[in-house]
Amino acid sequence: MIRNFSGDRDRFNPKTSVFLASDLDSAAPFTTSVSGTSAAVTFTTAAIAETNRFGLATLTQGSTTTGRASIGTATADSVIFNSGVATLRAAIKTPSNLSDGTNRYSIQVGFTNLVTSLSPTIAAQFRYRDNLNSGKWQAYCSETSAGSSTADTGITVAVNTWYTLELRLARSGGPVQFYINRSLVATISGASVPTGTSNPCGIFCGSVKALGTTARPMYADFLTFEQEVSR
Repeated sequence: MIRNFSGDRDRFNPKTSVFLASDLDSAAPFTTSVSGTSAAVTFTTAAIAETNRFGLATLTQGSTTTGRASIGTATADSVIFNSGVATLRAAIKTPSNLSDGTNRYSIQVGFTNLVTSLSPTIAAQFRYRDNLNSGKWQAYCSETSAGSSTADTGITVAVNTWYTLELRLARSGGPVQFYINRSLVATISGASVPTGTSNPCGIFCGSVKALGTTARPMYADFLTFEQEVSR
């Protein structure tokens, strides 16, 4: 199902764009990836878990200290940023427990080359954990040679709260814009923006454990990706 937001930035032409979308009543067209004891990604439909949410994915890292669970592309080199606008959107929340000093985890939504890393070397993504940016959503970009850059979104993550996260990468390696609940909250530009064939990424929406053995679930409601192409 396509989620419609107002504005020219949301127009879609199948001749000039690639579009992937899931309401997360199942993973398709994306795939799931898990690691660790009892780590899992499960799906429900028809507002079983949340009112007015047709599909809902529950991602849990399990009991392993380094457990993880994610939804995304099958390989970490399926997206290359060159000339066309690229946009990723997802809606997520932590239904019961925030990250803390006993059971620490990272939520990462966007593009990455490493599904196992808290700080991937090639990335453009939102990040959250309690000991990062004072528990606020952080905008993060990293490029192989230039290193990383971060920006403070100013939005503190609250428990049991839905956030619609959106990243937009401009044409020709331009700035990455970060939106939360449709409001622009951060922009990163410069050499740390990953572009070109030396900086391939995959789509990633998930959680990576950093400390503790108690699972901390994350909900995801939808995941979409669109990129301009030349055909």
